[in-house]
Amino acid sequence: MKQKYFLFVSLFALTLGSCQKDEETNDNNSQPIVNEPVAIQLSGFTIKEGSSEALETSRVANAKWEAADMIGVFMLNDGTYNIAGDNANKAYVTELGDGMFAPVTSDGKDNAIFFPADGAYMDITAYYPYSELDEENRYNLNIADQSVQKKLDIMRGTPTGLAFNNASPKVDLTFRHKMAKINLTFVAGDGIGEEELKNTVAELSGFYTKGYYSPIKDNFMIEGDKSKFRILTAEDGKSAQGTIMPEKQSSGHSLSITPGYYLEGAPYVFDISENQGFLSGRSYNYTVTFLRDKITISKSSVEDWTEGEGENGTITDDSGN
Repeated sequence: MKQKYFLFVSLFALTLGSCQKDEETNDNNSQPIVNEPVAIQLSGFTIKEGSSEALETSRVANAKWEAADMIGVFMLNDGTYNIAGDNANKAYVTELGDGMFAPVTSDGKDNAIFFPADGAYMDITAYYPYSELDEENRYNLNIADQSVQKKLDIMRGTPTGLAFNNASPKVDLTFRHKMAKINLTFVAGDGIGEEELKNTVAELSGFYTKGYYSPIKDNFMIEGDKSKFRILTAEDGKSAQGTIMPEKQSSGHSLSITPGYYLEGAPYVFDISENQGFLSGRSYNYTVTFLRDKITISKSSVEDWTEGEGENGTITDDSGN
């Protein structure tokens, strides 16, 4: 009896397994069988995170694309960093700024990416803004010129799904900011008129300005020495914004500010804590209050991107003026 009971259970298990296999087969067969290359259908509706608090010249001013924005797209062999065929850094554009991307045709060459006819699954990754890359498919970064913030706002797009091939060619990318950002909000304190904040100069020191970013491997490589550079100040003098390469905790960072009403004098200098890191995709927000004989800096609660940690501090006038 025990033997018959064992056989019955085994047969039941085999029958159940067969049903499951049939169900799985039926599920897989719910997609049409495709035996030819199929063009990728690419969208990128989501940009994380964004805020209207940012300067209008920033890509994150409203977390939306603009007409004619271009991205670079890679097709990789599934689970690897290996480029599939010649599908490296293909230019795609959202003509209307609606997040629907189409291949760019240049010099008579169509940049369209096709999933292979054999149905092999592929990985897709993209980045913004589009650029010619070096021989290692790295984006060349130089942040010394901060005048156009959106050119410095490197974003990487990855799919929301997991499996893409010629039978499932629709790929929706979510783009995330890869750089870090410093936001300054300028406030006129007692005895200072808001119009006096115009032409205020803000500079960062102790940050790397040159390096590379790999959209395939999602990593940064720093090059050269740390330097000083001016960040972008709004025309009304009420805010400033700097885009920087991410760094873990390090020392030697400082912020210098020369108020619009004090351009002939020495700048106020604020040393940023040695424990302050600047992480990818985060902003570090400060409120700067101007007084006649000093400037106070405090952490701000304004959110933009994923909010990072700020600091409190006071800059006093040590110039004797």
